[in-house]
Amino acid sequence: MRISVWCPKCDLTNEVLADASWAAGEMHESGYVKAQCKLGHAPVLGVQEPKFVLLFDIGACAYLDGYYREAVGTMNTAIERACELFVQVVSETRGTPVGGFDRFWAAVKNRSEAQIGAFLLAYLYEHGIACGFFEKEISVRGKRASITSFRNRVVHQGYIPSQAEAYEFGESTHHWLTDLSVTLQAAHPESVRRIQEEYWALQLEAAEKQREKITAWMSGGTIIEWAGGVEHMRCSTFSEGLLDLSDHRIWQTGLVDFLPPGVERPQSHRDRLLRRMTAFSPGPRKRDRTTTQSRLN
Repeated sequence: MRISVWCPKCDLTNEVLADASWAAGEMHESGYVKAQCKLGHAPVLGVQEPKFVLLFDIGACAYLDGYYREAVGTMNTAIERACELFVQVVSETRGTPVGGFDRFWAAVKNRSEAQIGAFLLAYLYEHGIACGFFEKEISVRGKRASITSFRNRVVHQGYIPSQAEAYEFGESTHHWLTDLSVTLQAAHPESVRRIQEEYWALQLEAAEKQREKITAWMSGGTIIEWAGGVEHMRCSTFSEGLLDLSDHRIWQTGLVDFLPPGVERPQSHRDRLLRRMTAFSPGPRKRDRTTTQSRLN
């Protein structure tokens, strides 16, 4: 996955020169990012967020680019990885022996329905009630369909969703993943911390195998704010998340992307973005305000 990160070496050496300090890189499967900025620095950064948070952002990027089927498919994968994390945390909290969860998950990791079933059972044990998310209905071609039915049509039957359908799926998924993140961390902070540390250790190990060394860790800036809890949530809705992600992409690259119907960028929002873009543009390459303004409309 291609990703843009802020170069920590530029920060340490005070070489923050306009957009030169943005480093373009690629994310490894284990989660770490190898990048290179325009000044030649080549940072290797670890990522603190769990995989489902990153996958949801990838799905949101696909949505902004107009790839609605890919957006739904990737957000669905984010749901599955969140379910895996939930089962792992609950298993550890209830005293599952070391290696017990890994052996269990190995038996279901290639079967999506089995993974969801494991999550639903763990959720029932944890909360004493059934999880209703997968039966939640969204509008599909003027009719109501469950999240599960819609997901199956897109992932397994090749259904191409509309922008409105992909947006409603993303909105429902964002709300559910945010609630799941907050409640899980509040109920089992120690188990979450230990599992996160294992994830970070895997990144270090994967980087070493590639003869790389992680020199800094990055966190935050994602639509689902994993580390901060509900009191530090930057994007309380999917719409806010799309606007924030859109700003980030335009600020760095000038990309044009698509906002959903009914989600308009307020004038104050446009003015703030224009100020940020102007402040981070070098003198001779200063962006034309007229061109930028038309891009934001």
